[in-house]
Amino acid sequence: MDKAVGVTTSVLEDFLRSATIRGERAIALLRAVVIFLLLVRRVWLSYPELLAGDPKVWLIVGGLLAAALAAGVSYYLLVRQRLQPALTVSVVTDASLVFLTILPRSLWAPEFTFGILNDFSTAGFLVMAAAAGIRLTPLVVKLGIAANAGAFSLLLLIEQLRWGGGLDYFAGQYTMAFILFLGAAVIGWTITQRTRQLVFDGAQATLMAEKARQRLGVYVSEEIAAMAMGDQDILPGDGTRLKVAVLFSDLRGFTEYSEHLPPERLVVELNDYLDVMVAAVKEEGGVVDKYIGDSVMVVFGIPATDGREAERAIRTAQAMESALLAHNRQRAGRGLAPLKQGIGVHYGEVIAGNIGARERLQFTVVGDVVNLASRLEEATKEQGVAVLISAATVAAAGRSSAAATADLRPFGTVNIRGRDQQVETYTLNGA
Repeated sequence: MDKAVGVTTSVLEDFLRSATIRGERAIALLRAVVIFLLLVRRVWLSYPELLAGDPKVWLIVGGLLAAALAAGVSYYLLVRQRLQPALTVSVVTDASLVFLTILPRSLWAPEFTFGILNDFSTAGFLVMAAAAGIRLTPLVVKLGIAANAGAFSLLLLIEQLRWGGGLDYFAGQYTMAFILFLGAAVIGWTITQRTRQLVFDGAQATLMAEKARQRLGVYVSEEIAAMAMGDQDILPGDGTRLKVAVLFSDLRGFTEYSEHLPPERLVVELNDYLDVMVAAVKEEGGVVDKYIGDSVMVVFGIPATDGREAERAIRTAQAMESALLAHNRQRAGRGLAPLKQGIGVHYGEVIAGNIGARERLQFTVVGDVVNLASRLEEATKEQGVAVLISAATVAAAGRSSAAATADLRPFGTVNIRGRDQQVETYTLNGA
């Protein structure tokens, strides 16, 4: 679990980094537009002073040009994926822009200013300090807060040096400015920490849900596990009519064989066999409905049908027979006796739904199709063949793929226990 969390943390850090870079590029473009508009405005309004060499105007224009250069540097660093330096330059540039916007009023005659402690435009420093939190990087948040607080303090110092007692401040205003900056700092820091925590908590919840789904998938099929982990309530219901193919397989003589095995050895051999068979089932998209000792019930067509259920069931029966041959060769290499199995397949309409009480439900299929598939598997013992497939299954498979039925041969009609009518069947060539 710790390893998985570590991997997830690394992935999330990469995700946050990529998201921050994309967001910062958008901010960089917006910043470029703002700088351009400020330059145009300043040059337009102060064109005579600019030509006359007014130091205040040149200071502002020079500062804006420097901010444009810094914005370009920040964008270049983003392109080079150097996020930390890019963000550092970015937050300092934002603080500088607010500083340059307010600076003229601090340098002009006092009759044109009430002082920055009375100027609503200084709220830009508070906004930028809080907005540093959207960078989702704690160090950058600290830098943003420090840069805006420093720029504000520098403006205040410039005012005092320039105008001295010409500005009528009282002690409460300094206190309020400090409180507002502290609040902006808390907001920026909270945005970063809370957003990161929400992202990591969400990822952790997703990881735990996926782990639960995987564990549930060990006991039921992955498809049913995914359905059980969905949003809908799991309740007993009337079910849904579906046309599916049902396959039953069973080991022949395994009960007698297992009488001479210790329980631990029995479990190992049975699991080895089932691993091979289930792999063949999953290859064709079958759903293991249940294990009944050494028997397996497989359904093709749940939770949803695709019209190829019969074809896939026949191919699975063929694959299971081939897999058993290979498995028996491995067993022979270990000095173990070969295994034999019987497989029955039938296709038709069933009811699929949650069967049982509220406290213990199972998503399964019920109906005569299930019973007949099971009876066909039982009949393989009496008929001396490994596989019996109903003619209804072969007909349905032939409609979707003639290749699936190419390796089949008619076996004739078979008496089925509990049924008055005989069932026309097919078997595999060589089975």
